Amino acid sequence: MSEQITYREADGRVFVKSPYSPQFVTLAKQSGARWNAATREWAWAEDNADLARRAVREAYGVDVEQPNAAPVSIEVDAGVLPEEDGELLLGGVAIARRRYRDDPVRLAPNVAVIRGELSASGGSRANPAVWAGHDVWLRVRDVLPAQIAWLKDNVAADAWRVITPETQRVEALKRERAELLARVHDIDVQLEKLDTGLHHDDGEAVA
Repeated sequence: MSEQITYREADGRVFVKSPYSPQFVTLAKQSGARWNAATREWAWAEDNADLARRAVREAYGVDVEQPNAAPVSIEVDAGVLPEEDGELLLGGVAIARRRYRDDPVRLAPNVAVIRGELSASGGSRANPAVWAGHDVWLRVRDVLPAQIAWLKDNVAADAWRVITPETQRVEALKRERAELLARVHDIDVQLEKLDTGLHHDDGEAVA
C-alpha cells in the first residue's frame, strides 16, 4: 500500500487517510463514510470495510490488503496538468493549491519544484489559480498507481518521466558533462587570449 494512504481498523470502524481526491470524497460519501476533522480521516462502519477498500482501489488504484510496493517517483511538466478550483491535479489527486489569488502556492508534502518558479499570484479574487505554466517541472514522490495510469493515458511521453536510480545517475552525469564543457570553453578562451598576447609581444620584439 502507498505511503500516502493509511488504512486501519479500530473500535468497530474502518479509517482511511489519503491525499485529497474529489473522486474519493464522492465514493466515501456514497458508501456511508463520515469525515473526522480531528484525525483528518474518513470513517466507515466495520461492516462496510469492503466499501472502504473499494473506494481506495477505485480512486487511487491501491489495494490496501496488499503489501507496500516499491515507491515510485516522477518528474512532470506542471503545464500539462489540469487545474480545478485553484488546485493542480495529478490523476484526480490535488498536488498543489492556491487558496486566494495572491497567496503562495502550497505544494503537497511529496511534491517539489525542480525547474522554473511558480507565480506569486494567479487567477482572480473569485477564482484563484495555480497557473504553473510549461516552464515549471515538479518532482512527485510516492506516486499512486492511478496517477501513473492517468499519465500514460493523457500526457505525452516527453512531458513526464519515472525517476529511478539509473535516470538520476544519467541526469547527474549530464550536469557534470555540461559543467566540464563550460570549463573547457573557458580554458580555450583564456588560452586564445594568452596566445594572442604572446604573438603580439613577439611582433613588437622583432620590430
